[in-house]
Amino acid sequence: MDKIGERIHPDTNMNITYFLCKYVGGNIKILNYNEVLETDFKGQEEIKRDIKTDIFPPVKKIYR
Repeated sequence: MDKIGERIHPDTNMNITYFLCKYVGGNIKILNYNEVLETDFKGQEEIKRDIKTDIFPPVKKIYR
């Protein structure tokens, strides 16, 4: 797991940290809902389809 970067999200004003992970199996489980509201694994096409706001430039660079 590699940290891509972090920023204050321009739409939500929340601190967001981005990680590059490899999915190897199992279900995603959030252990602390005070810190993490949502998590998901997305492929390149899913990112293009699902992300409606600006994409963090370092993430965009990975998924060109």
